[in-house]
Amino acid sequence: MIKIILCILFFLMFWVFVVYYWGVKDFNTSAIQFFIYLGLIPFLFTFNFLFSKVRPTKKENKDTTKDKSEILLLDNLPKEKKLEKMSLFFYHAQIEIFCGKNLKILENSHQYQSPNLDKFLKNCFGVHINSYKILTIDIKEKFHLNKGVKRIDVLIKEEIIKHQFLLATISGLINKSQHFFAEKPILKYEIHPKWKNLDFSSDIENEVNLLVQPKHRVDTFNIYILLSKYWKKDFDGLKVDNIINETLTLLSFPDDHIHIDYHFLETQDCYESWLNLLENISKHEYGISFVIAVDSEIDEHLILKKTANNQKYIPSEFITSCFISSQLLPDLEEIKKVTIIKNVKKMKESLKFLKKENLQQYQNDQPFLLLLDEFLTHSQHVKFDEIVCDTSIGIHHILNIPNYLGDTQNLADIWKFMLGLQLPKEITSMVVSIEKTKNQIFIESIEARSEEYDQPT
Repeated sequence: MIKIILCILFFLMFWVFVVYYWGVKDFNTSAIQFFIYLGLIPFLFTFNFLFSKVRPTKKENKDTTKDKSEILLLDNLPKEKKLEKMSLFFYHAQIEIFCGKNLKILENSHQYQSPNLDKFLKNCFGVHINSYKILTIDIKEKFHLNKGVKRIDVLIKEEIIKHQFLLATISGLINKSQHFFAEKPILKYEIHPKWKNLDFSSDIENEVNLLVQPKHRVDTFNIYILLSKYWKKDFDGLKVDNIINETLTLLSFPDDHIHIDYHFLETQDCYESWLNLLENISKHEYGISFVIAVDSEIDEHLILKKTANNQKYIPSEFITSCFISSQLLPDLEEIKKVTIIKNVKKMKESLKFLKKENLQQYQNDQPFLLLLDEFLTHSQHVKFDEIVCDTSIGIHHILNIPNYLGDTQNLADIWKFMLGLQLPKEITSMVVSIEKTKNQIFIESIEARSEEYDQPT
């Protein structure tokens, strides 16, 4: 609109100037001159003025291109996520390796125990090799099991038998919950119409009142068995299902409340898959999960294959298990509260978020921090310093555990995580990874019947 007004003004001024000039000079103008000076020239000027665009200079072009590229880069940058908190309750966490169980593993960590020469295992050259073998398996079976899958079956069976008392307690919780939440609606809708009289009382009414709601609702029992991906083809899930179901049936578990799932993991995705599983368990509001992680490379065929490429190969085996729920179940006891802080880079942020900046354990020399990564290179030391900067946590707080898994590393991260559950009750243990994930784990013991702790958020 402004351009049009300017053009009209230009036309008028140009015409006035030309006519005045002709009048002063006494020009005898022809029709062609009228057309050129009063029509064509002002028309061409206004046309060019109306439809031309301002062309930026080369410098301005560069600046605008740079600004656009910077905006695109900013848009493509990953936005920093907010800290997230996930809490779970762990019960009766167990670990077994060749040199012992649970706390004994930590107590013996100062005195390295070398692998034993195995008289039953030979490498591809026919030479006996060292191994971290759980000797109790062969003692109980009364002969040497030379297949890893069979040894895994025995370890799982022994772990289930070991937890029979706790499984019976869980069975009781499920049956009580099922009885209350399933039976109460039936009693409500089967009441005879004549009983609706408010003054009516009978033994049936008293029986209804005897149904007291359980303190905790437990509807489902999930069993997760974590195995090395190497055993995916050979592992017989149906056989293990039968072993588990046989035990659970004897303990009066309702069949429709049991779910068994198998996960086959490898080194690269082990920890990420473990955290995803915990997140999945946290969504089961009224469920409890029994997790067993087990691996064994005490296998003749596998050893021949591995020693062909690595003459120093050392096989091992281990099993670890725990019960997990999203709600606090005091009846199970031996409780650890595990808090996972997601999307965090520095320990300072997590400690401030959980209000744990000034714990007494920081002033002591007793280790409480488990690193999932091998702490060997200078760059790892630098990254560790960046993680714990501006906190009272130092390198002397790292819990150094010998590599008792040898070259059996597919489930090593889960094994290290479970070690954090074995520290003394008065210590808040922490699990951190330098390279693998931006999650930090805090583990603390709580009293079974303490009212101090709310349900996880």
